[in-house]
Amino acid sequence: MVRFLGSNEEAGCAGSVLLGRASLGVVVDPLKIPSLEKMGTADQVGERLLKAELEKEITLEAEMVSTLERQSVSGQRVYQYEYMLDTTKGKKRVQVAVGIAGNKLYVLNAQCKDKPENERLISVLREVSSSFDFDGSEPPRPEKRFGFF
Repeated sequence: MVRFLGSNEEAGCAGSVLLGRASLGVVVDPLKIPSLEKMGTADQVGERLLKAELEKEITLEAEMVSTLERQSVSGQRVYQYEYMLDTTKGKKRVQVAVGIAGNKLYVLNAQCKDKPENERLISVLREVSSSFDFDGSEPPRPEKRFGFF
């Protein structure tokens, strides 16, 4: 399970990690909308997601593969998407999970090249997206052991 507990605003709450042939990132942004439902249905949010991808100069085509609405382990509503992109740098398979908790928008993005040899990797990224969880709480602060924190 990928569990995101709160945010670390001092670190910027954004980042992407390269995992071999894939990248995985979580973005947390403050939001005034109290719930995912206020953003729209899973289909409406998915349409906006693809529209944003198509507005990028690098994107040639975007196709939604699946849209899912689920409840996370912590009880949060999550919209989950899988889509394919054809870009000027090649084809990509993208997994996205979106949710709102504690007036924060949580977005997980995991992607890799869409190639036959990456089928297992695509399956793993799908599992990562399916296990994404968050609860809106603040993370624990590091202990002040040596006086330089």
